[in-house]
Amino acid sequence: MREFLGIILTVVLTIVASAVDDRLKKRKRRKLAAAYQRDFADDEETVNDTVGLPPVPPAIPAVKPVLPEEGVRVTRHEPIQVQNAPEVPARDEAALRRKHFAAWRKAVVASELLGRKNV
Repeated sequence: MREFLGIILTVVLTIVASAVDDRLKKRKRRKLAAAYQRDFADDEETVNDTVGLPPVPPAIPAVKPVLPEEGVRVTRHEPIQVQNAPEVPARDEAALRRKHFAAWRKAVVASELLGRKNV
């Protein structure tokens, strides 16, 4: 019988403790919500009191155009002196072409020989 009463007492105390805990949590949430609403209302009043018209931008001074009038010459009057470039000696184009194609043929032959060895 004592065990039965102990179990019932434990269950009742657990239910009462959880109810008290829930009430404390609800009370805390209400306080936080009220504080938030109060802070928000204070912020709105402060913002509405301090907001004014935006400042007027400074006046921009008028700028004169820098382009010349129509018909006025914008370049220098005297011609620019050009120095003559040194003359390049004439090259023998045929000799250069023969040298180029000889090297090309040599490369083709070398690639053929190397290709056959690797196969």
